[in-house]
Amino acid sequence: MSRIGRYELKQVLGHGAFGAVHRAEVKGPLGFTEELAVKVMHPSVAAADPDALPGLADEARILSHLRHPNIVGLRGFEEIEQDGETHHVLVLEYVRGVTVDQILMLLEHLKRPLSPIAIMTLFDDALSGLEHAHKATGPDGEPLGLVHRDLKPPNLMVDTRGNLRILDFGIALARERLVHTMVGRTKGSPPWMSPEQVRGDPLDARSDLWVLATIVYKLLTGEWWVRPASTREEASNVLRVLALTTWQDRREALTAQLSKKGRLPMKRGDRKLIEALLESLLNHDRTKRPASAADVRVRLRNLSFWNLEKGHETLGSVCRGILKAGPRTRPDATPVAATRKMPKVTQLTNPGTSLPTENS
Repeated sequence: MSRIGRYELKQVLGHGAFGAVHRAEVKGPLGFTEELAVKVMHPSVAAADPDALPGLADEARILSHLRHPNIVGLRGFEEIEQDGETHHVLVLEYVRGVTVDQILMLLEHLKRPLSPIAIMTLFDDALSGLEHAHKATGPDGEPLGLVHRDLKPPNLMVDTRGNLRILDFGIALARERLVHTMVGRTKGSPPWMSPEQVRGDPLDARSDLWVLATIVYKLLTGEWWVRPASTREEASNVLRVLALTTWQDRREALTAQLSKKGRLPMKRGDRKLIEALLESLLNHDRTKRPASAADVRVRLRNLSFWNLEKGHETLGSVCRGILKAGPRTRPDATPVAATRKMPKVTQLTNPGTSLPTENS
């Protein structure tokens, strides 16, 4: 298919259970051309899965309430009749950039870290988008209770100017959803899940903050909070390891990497601030985490090296360099890319119970 409706499909950007995402162009008078990203649901998918089409509609409905520079923008949701079949198309802003998992691949290949200000700028951009999403309201003015539930490196994209966008609200939790998750049923992409998400407990904004903190931990230390499965056979153990891993297990790696002889040496005050912030965000007891993304952003501004302009310049340079160089290694060979192949978790759990123990 090279065209659907008025959209000329130029490049496949990705595949999912629903169908494919394409870079597309739409043309207008006097030579006007606009690039867009279109998520096309094949009719066979909609027919086979009764939740598929309502789920796509949920994503459109959620995005219609969000207008923020750090969240991918909605352009429309359409039903298109073509070749005797009905296609449903989610039309999105096209972002020319690279995902955080591509940045992680580059860092692993070069064995070099991002600068601290680039990492903290990426962190702040993501927090800014989450702050807006978590505060979003519906047409009635009531809070949507939005939780992304699928924050992970492939769903965070940095554009050529160094600005981050949050992508893919396909399984986001919100009051207005047509498709609701049953109590005790877990959705997410391991290992990018909070402890309460693993348990199947009710979620709030603090779940997204936990997951974002694990991504920042990886950028700072070069080590995983919990290593993604590199094969499907290993995937069943990821949730168990995630449930058992605590701050005490991972603290030493962060302290070492931020010390004078580490990969990202920092002033003592900056190191203590980041350690304390991540410790609070990665507390299994969510009542001890910061209450909101806004609270975290306030604390970040106490860093002595805080400079968003410089951070965006660095991220933009990294993005442009990756786009110019093209793929240097096989994406399938990295654990990060393996998470893109893993199906999103949907399993029955026992909400409100304790996490697994070593002997369970």
